[in-house]
Amino acid sequence: MHVRDYKAEDVVIIQSDIIEVSALVPDIMQWAKLNELSGPGFTSVQDDVVTGVAGIRIVKEQVGEAWAAITPAFVVDIKLGLVLLRGILRIVTEMYDLKQITTVARTNFAKGHTLLKHLGFSRKSCIPGTIYTLYER
Repeated sequence: MHVRDYKAEDVVIIQSDIIEVSALVPDIMQWAKLNELSGPGFTSVQDDVVTGVAGIRIVKEQVGEAWAAITPAFVVDIKLGLVLLRGILRIVTEMYDLKQITTVARTNFAKGHTLLKHLGFSRKSCIPGTIYTLYER
């Protein structure tokens, strides 16, 4: 598995295989384009197949919002996936001098909560009126 720069078109490639999108997404292509324009993003590729996308939208100075969309192919080698995601978080945090990164996970998506904990995020609260839980690191 290797990582390259993210392009919004990468979401089209994996759209039918996405396990979970880490955001409130009414329009996935609008979300994909917003991510491309709002901060650094990365695409994981295994044997010339896109397996996931992730990045951080820079919301304001020193504050970012993490996003991701992964496929079953990404979690086949979850240890390597965690190494890649941790590396991305470390590099982007240093590059943008981020002091806070937030993200969300669907409240009933246990694997998402486990992944976020392994990435150093801590649960903050359920978002009122939604099915999402807020995380921060």
